[in-house]
Amino acid sequence: MTANAARAVKATRELVNAVPFLGGSDSEDDYREALELVEYLIEEDDTNPLIDFLASRIAEYENNNEKFAEFDKSRCSNAGWRGVTSYAD
Repeated sequence: MTANAARAVKATRELVNAVPFLGGSDSEDDYREALELVEYLIEEDDTNPLIDFLASRIAEYENNNEKFAEFDKSRCSNAGWRGVTSYAD
């Protein structure tokens, strides 16, 4: 392993320790902290690549969490929206 690769691995471990949500944590507290971090980065450092990593992980969490699925379902039914698949039938 090159010195740069070793530093990258070490930095990744440190980042996951600092932001457990990036390491796969499904904790709602870690999710909320990740949202706050994205908001901060957008306001203070909007070119930071961490924004993209967090946004991807947040989207994955929201797409796979029952709480959000129920919210999306109720939101769509309250708006009278039937979904794209119903139009294809």
